[in-house]
Amino acid sequence: MTDAVLTPTPNDCDLPRRRSDFATFNEAIDYAARSDKGLNFHDMRGTLERVYPYAQMREDALEAAYRLMAMGIGKEDRVALVAETSPEFAALFCACTLMGAWPVPLRGSCLASSLLLSVEPAGSREHHTPAALAASG
Repeated sequence: MTDAVLTPTPNDCDLPRRRSDFATFNEAIDYAARSDKGLNFHDMRGTLERVYPYAQMREDALEAAYRLMAMGIGKEDRVALVAETSPEFAALFCACTLMGAWPVPLRGSCLASSLLLSVEPAGSREHHTPAALAASG
């Protein structure tokens, strides 16, 4: 833990608010990335642990999309993701949609060892678990 004080992303910014007029989820992410807004991750006590601006999320999603493509994941493939509240999940979910793959969120309470039982019926070609879950399985 560092002594640095985190400042949450703002609720308001100069970018005009648009409501439900985007043609796609990806278009909405591209627009949001132009703002100072983002996701704020807190621990169970409400302490801000991570500030994740939409611009950073979009950049991380693009990098993850290239990594997924390099692994052979293609358009309309299913990618199983453990739905843990984390920046990594958000970026991987967006990465899947950017490349035309289908993100398949799975309950975060799945153990890594039982994850494969859920992946096969979903037709997933790939699965990603947070490091903490993978280590515990």
